[in-house]
Amino acid sequence: MLPLHCIQLSMYLIIYNFDLSTQSDYYGRVWIEDGDNDYIYHSEHILVHKKERGQSKQLEVTIPIREPLPSQYFVRVVSDRWVGCDKLFW
Repeated sequence: MLPLHCIQLSMYLIIYNFDLSTQSDYYGRVWIEDGDNDYIYHSEHILVHKKERGQSKQLEVTIPIREPLPSQYFVRVVSDRWVGCDKLFW
């Protein structure tokens, strides 16, 4: 994380371990949230093709800084096709 100035924060995310056992592509969503206010700062869809399995996915996002400052930011990766298939990072 890198503060750009007093109202924006830049994050560089590396999402890894897309070694899936299914034969199809992976469709999912990545979002950045704060646990204190239940606010979603950023959300985007991701697509991992079969040939990209085992490789990392790199994202660079810029989010606004809101008052009051949250104690932590959470990054959540959720599958669009599989119920209960999600991962939470902090």
